[in-house]
Amino acid sequence: MRAYIKAELLKNRHSEWARLMVIFPTISILCSVYFSFGNAAYYQMNQYNWWYMCFLPIQVIAGSIFICRREKRLKYRAVQMLPVSAGKIWIAKVVSCIGQIIVSTGMIAAAVAGISLVLKQLFTGGNLFSPITVAAAWGLLVCAICWQIPLWMFCYQKTGMVLTFLLGMGANSILSTVWTTGSRWWMNPFAILPRLMCPVLQILPNGLPAVPESVMFTPQVLEKSVIVPGILLSMGLFALLTAMTARWYQRRMEVGWEK
Repeated sequence: MRAYIKAELLKNRHSEWARLMVIFPTISILCSVYFSFGNAAYYQMNQYNWWYMCFLPIQVIAGSIFICRREKRLKYRAVQMLPVSAGKIWIAKVVSCIGQIIVSTGMIAAAVAGISLVLKQLFTGGNLFSPITVAAAWGLLVCAICWQIPLWMFCYQKTGMVLTFLLGMGANSILSTVWTTGSRWWMNPFAILPRLMCPVLQILPNGLPAVPESVMFTPQVLEKSVIVPGILLSMGLFALLTAMTARWYQRRMEVGWEK
């Protein structure tokens, strides 16, 4: 399996897929710094909320598309000629995209820790996130969104780039706020990520602090008991989607894409 992952990384290291892990975090950081108006605490809230509600989903969708685009352009001839497991190739693509998310979200975590200290020294401080909180958010963000990778890879294979991007953006923009602050959040996979960020970062999906005066606030959004179920749901969905789509990809390679 390691050889498959290494092959995917080498194949895509100079492609648009590799550039995504730098482009989106950089844009997110610049926007958050600009609109923080020198307030370190406000910058941290902006940075995380913009990242997991906007830029991270876009990167996941785009990364899932670009990592499959080369084979699809060549009508999978290169892959079909190799004596390799198509299912393992698919899983290697998924793992490579997870690595991309880890790097990008790590850049955001480093920016939150470093830039906020600079802003606090130069302008206005406030209550900043602890290193433990930053690290916890980093891990939870990766765990809670990785299930979307095999989903959008599969959608791209079936529908193409434009429709996959529209479906992905629509689902993340609309469904990520449905039931997020209520007791039925677990019924909506797209609500898991913003729901987990509520008790960890104390930020609501709309970007406001999780305090009684804020719109969308309910007392239960600060309950940390949702973290473990949220992780288990995300990991279970990831395992299920990865297994199902890898099996589908293997069968398609065996039968032939023209049929």
